[in-house]
Amino acid sequence: MFTLAMFASALASIQYPSEIVLRAAEKGTSGHLMVEPVRVATNDEATIWENSSPAALANEIEESYFSPDGLRNIAGPASLNPPRKGLRLGNTRPNRLLLWSGFSAAAAVETFRQSRAAWGTSSGKFHFKSDFKGDGLAMTDEASHMLIAYRLSQFIESGYRWSGVEAKRARLWGSAEAWFLTFLVEYPIDAYNPQQGLGVSDVLFNTMGALAAYGHSAAANPRWDIKVSVKPHFFNGSGRVIAYNTKQYDDFIYWVTYRPVPARYVPLLVGLGYSTSHERGGNPTKELRLGVGTTLEEIGAMIGPRTEQFLRPLSFFFFNLAAKITWR
Repeated sequence: MFTLAMFASALASIQYPSEIVLRAAEKGTSGHLMVEPVRVATNDEATIWENSSPAALANEIEESYFSPDGLRNIAGPASLNPPRKGLRLGNTRPNRLLLWSGFSAAAAVETFRQSRAAWGTSSGKFHFKSDFKGDGLAMTDEASHMLIAYRLSQFIESGYRWSGVEAKRARLWGSAEAWFLTFLVEYPIDAYNPQQGLGVSDVLFNTMGALAAYGHSAAANPRWDIKVSVKPHFFNGSGRVIAYNTKQYDDFIYWVTYRPVPARYVPLLVGLGYSTSHERGGNPTKELRLGVGTTLEEIGAMIGPRTEQFLRPLSFFFFNLAAKITWR
């Protein structure tokens, strides 16, 4: 925010012959703020822009990172610069919102179908799952719940922002909707499934994932993230994105990562990862990893903000080299 304020102060100190309407790109791992002139307004409007406070201009820029077309216009005071059609500051696009809502509903139905195929139907009596008595997964199921709720929150939020929903509202809706969808898996789907049951720890980790996504989105320039990688035997033909058995849960490594320097300088992340193995039979072997690596988004940040933004949907996967310790 300090950088934005200085940038806005510099803008306000320039004697403009006319107001420049700016277009600011979404912030990201690199910390880039790309600004480009897109049209010139009248001299009278330029006076309003010039006399605007640096804090007000910084707030305008801060709110401009997401928009229906990936970029948002900043045109100074809205009263003198009414937003143009298709580039409206803070206004929802009904057609896009309708399209996104339809896509979300279809995705929810497909998720319901896949969950029944993976874990069975809800044909029994209500009961709880024995989360704390040991399910043989050693918390990898809970870790997967947290990751899914986290990434689902971000995905839904991005859809609302694409639809023109204001940033804070999109953030709240994204996290709340993701939590609700993951809760539906627990109740009524698992709660009445004879092979499953409502998992208290699953609901807890779903909540943690949704709250983490909200916090990550609200942060000015977050350096931490939650990611995943897979073990080599995931590609031997038996690996599945939705795990059906304990060995398939073993295929995934869940990471909390940290970016020590801006990605535009060095696309480097350090991470702490957790996974399990059932290769020795009986109780699972727990695996803790300390790794260094990167993501496609980090690499894109070295090229430029547009490439970084384009590759952001793939940022969930952590390419890494890691040291491992195990215990049972």
